[in-house]
Amino acid sequence: MGSAGDRRSDHSTYWDKVKAEVQSFLDKQNSDKVSEVVGASAVEAATSYYNSSSTPLPADYANSIMEFLSASIKTAADSATITNDYVCTGLNTAGKVSENVELVNNKSVTSMRSMTYDMLSNSKIVNIDQACAQSLTFLLSSLMRAHTVLERNNSIGYEDSLALSNDYDRTMELLVSKHPPVMENEMVTVSDAMSSTSMSRKQIGGIGTVNVSYGQVSGSFTVPQSVAQDLGSVSGSSDVVDFVASVVQDAPHVAGMLNPLTPMMGLSLSVPVANLTGDNRITFMLPITGPDLSPGSYRCKFWNGTMFDASGCEPVYPMPVGFIQCKCSHLSSFTGENAPKISSSSSSSSSSSSSSSSSSSSSSSSSFSSSSGSSSSSSSSTVGGDTPPWLAEVTASERFSYPSCNETRSMQDLAIERRGDKSLYVTAGLHSRRTRTLGAWMCIANHPCLQAVGASHDDRMCYVVERSNATIVTGVGPRFHAWGLDSELKLVSQNCAA
Repeated sequence: MGSAGDRRSDHSTYWDKVKAEVQSFLDKQNSDKVSEVVGASAVEAATSYYNSSSTPLPADYANSIMEFLSASIKTAADSATITNDYVCTGLNTAGKVSENVELVNNKSVTSMRSMTYDMLSNSKIVNIDQACAQSLTFLLSSLMRAHTVLERNNSIGYEDSLALSNDYDRTMELLVSKHPPVMENEMVTVSDAMSSTSMSRKQIGGIGTVNVSYGQVSGSFTVPQSVAQDLGSVSGSSDVVDFVASVVQDAPHVAGMLNPLTPMMGLSLSVPVANLTGDNRITFMLPITGPDLSPGSYRCKFWNGTMFDASGCEPVYPMPVGFIQCKCSHLSSFTGENAPKISSSSSSSSSSSSSSSSSSSSSSSSSFSSSSGSSSSSSSSTVGGDTPPWLAEVTASERFSYPSCNETRSMQDLAIERRGDKSLYVTAGLHSRRTRTLGAWMCIANHPCLQAVGASHDDRMCYVVERSNATIVTGVGPRFHAWGLDSELKLVSQNCAA
């Protein structure tokens, strides 16, 4: 078959001509022709890559072609006269590029997600037809699947991961106001093998249960009638509400801080819904599609713009077999995961820790301080007894036992601080080093521990972050385990080079 270099050479002449043709249309600002050539070329590149009976495209070369094609349609869209027809053509073309998720990289995904939001948010686009909505939901599904692949390969940065997740939510909100015109109680559904989006208009208070499904996977949202008065008071004179309900196979992990058991489901209404209480809360049923490592113990999370957050949501027991059932005080994109079960020994340990003196409590609250044997033992039990050797060496030493090396802030606290200082921390998944309870690392700048251990002020203090354990649920104990200085671990430089 020949080497990858030989095969790249075999294809380069043809694809150089394709690139020249696209560039020619870009120079002439002929956006329609750019979309036409890009769509056909994306299909041809994927066919050539997967077709082993001929001379297949090498993976890296196919990847570079898709990057060029996605950048080209983004450039064309930036200079195009935005019309409904052009938007729908652009969405369809982007879908052809993104559907082969193994062949799109971070740059490709970034180009397509920003183009999608920019076009749909244009004030000239009042509404879209059903075919256009189909193209949009197919594209969003492909981008979410690509997101999962990129995270798995550690090939997408934290900021890009956040932006993709947020643009998905923002685009679904736009779809509420611009979806295909429907009559009252008519349901318009567009779906593919891995996602589904349903749009409808109903009487306020009469939404009831909304079912969403793709393939054999189905879930639902239930809006209680008691919410009608609240919705009616903010809707003005309108007595109807438009809504969009969606389900996507893959929920983004965002730096390894989520281990979803379910697809990601979202519900958006044309009127705001928040701060619901008691029986007025929205009930939703998430189908369990992932490995259930702790049957019967679950929690629900929603995307808050920075991370998946459990606030305002609680599981509802007993649960139907095969589903995670929750009530939430608001609407968003939701997913479910296993919650750690708190054993009696854990509860006993927590009680013992709580009754200790303040000086003892200060020492034992460190996730890595080992100036005493009890602290080291507590650290091992805290991470579920699966502390790997590379971390055990740190917890068994006294190198980072200074109180100033404790990281007591929560993930949410750090995320809020980072809004004012984008360089505060760098984080990514542990990937091959991931364990049942350890999912990500985080290196924090300007940490007081740096001075305590005599490190350079330009260095970063790196921690391993717990994904799920009893201490997080009870609010007692650590959430971070010291790993070391980034100058030694090289985590940030390797992540930026990925």
